[in-house]
Amino acid sequence: QQPVWTTALTFLNESIMVAGTAYKQTRLYDIRQNSRRPIVFSPEGLFEQRIMCVEPISDTVIAVGDSAGYIYALDIRRMGRQRKLNKKRDGTALPRFVGPTGSIRQIRKHKTLDRIAVVGLDRMLRTYCTKTRRQLDCVYMKQRLNCTLFCSDDEWGAETTEEVDQDTMEVEDEVKDYVDSDDEDDIVAEFQFGKSKSGVESNGDESETRTDAQDEDDSDDDSNDEDDSD
Repeated sequence: QQPVWTTALTFLNESIMVAGTAYKQTRLYDIRQNSRRPIVFSPEGLFEQRIMCVEPISDTVIAVGDSAGYIYALDIRRMGRQRKLNKKRDGTALPRFVGPTGSIRQIRKHKTLDRIAVVGLDRMLRTYCTKTRRQLDCVYMKQRLNCTLFCSDDEWGAETTEEVDQDTMEVEDEVKDYVDSDDEDDIVAEFQFGKSKSGVESNGDESETRTDAQDEDDSDDDSNDEDDSD
């Protein structure tokens, strides 16, 4: 009996279930049958790392992500005929989505568009076209990611056909009453410098006023001394 250690699970359709195992295999089960045996599974040696996630990207193709950061496009119609001896020079007999460098934790297919989103331990969110397997976007997300979801709309970036008024865009993009942190520091420093400068000026005026009063007192004292002498 072959050991089974399930690490990924999803449904290809209402009756076919796809499982990935830690023993580097993918298995297909027909839930309509009473038997718990797989109807087909990938041959030994086709994958070299533990399977972490599986996601159907078409009726016959499954995206398979492993713990080394590789994403394969597995055609279930050829699962029984894939062999390790057919590997190419790059080390795999399967088409691959190039880009990720960490363990793949989830692959998510858009409901209507031919797009998939991939996240993993390399802290990157990547999107691919399922037809060409070309990477479309790559965003650094700062944290190790385990799952992702698509929005419910059918728009994708610049492909939207909705017309936007240019004047409205300029008004929406306008930013008012914004103070950068560096500018704020400069303003505070300028305020403090101006306050200290005004304080110095006021102290100078007081000293001048005090000097004038002292001069008047001295002149009064001199006049009193003259009267006494007379």
